[in-house]
Amino acid sequence: GQPGKVPAAGTVFSRNAAQITAGLVARLEWVAEPGDYIESGQPVARFDCEFIHLQREEQLEQAELEQVRHDSLVREIARMERATLATSELQLEQVKASRDLSMSQIHVIGVRVRQFENQLKRCTEPAPFSGVVTAQMRRGGEDVARGDLLATMTDTQHLEVRASVPIRHLPRMNRGTGAQVRLNDLQYSGPIRTVVPAANPASQTFEVRIDLPAHAARQVAAGQLVSVTLPLAAHASLTVPRDSIVLRQEGAFVMRIDSGN
Repeated sequence: GQPGKVPAAGTVFSRNAAQITAGLVARLEWVAEPGDYIESGQPVARFDCEFIHLQREEQLEQAELEQVRHDSLVREIARMERATLATSELQLEQVKASRDLSMSQIHVIGVRVRQFENQLKRCTEPAPFSGVVTAQMRRGGEDVARGDLLATMTDTQHLEVRASVPIRHLPRMNRGTGAQVRLNDLQYSGPIRTVVPAANPASQTFEVRIDLPAHAARQVAAGQLVSVTLPLAAHASLTVPRDSIVLRQEGAFVMRIDSGN
């Protein structure tokens, strides 16, 4: 069979889209507004973290107090071990237990400090990629819980077209081959990035995704409908000359000469 082409309808999608959620329980200071372009790593939202700062400072002070108590117990044990005649074994063991308990408390406080420091790192929610804020669900001044949806972002620079193609063409659709995309008077060429080999039971179609070139982002927006022309690979088939077919009442036959003639 010869190579061919198949027309299809497609929709433009962003390669990257994300929901920005709260990483901690706090009050919002600021959330980017729809239409704001945010560079990758720059904040999309900021929280009021003064309370977390104060909790961390409190734990650091507690750690210093506990360290003073621990050092005092260490000195007390050294004094009791020197004065062996005036110290009972039970008293010494009790002071040693208090020393060990104090050291454990210092470790626990250290873990709490690291937990607060981890929360402080989440006081800003960074953009996972460069893109535009498309929706703002929460505003500055609102209290939010961890996991609450704050905003949504879309990458406007990296676009793709998703087209639905009749399932009968699946064996002749190859990744990497070039496709044509048309939007009104505009036309773009892009490679087939992926073929999803699963049929929609209702429409009996499968999905093909086509990368749009970078310059298309200046003229095309996610959500637009486009027309697509997809290349079909030649399919393998066995052909014989018409004159070699022998027609009989039982059917049509082809005579094949073997190695012994």
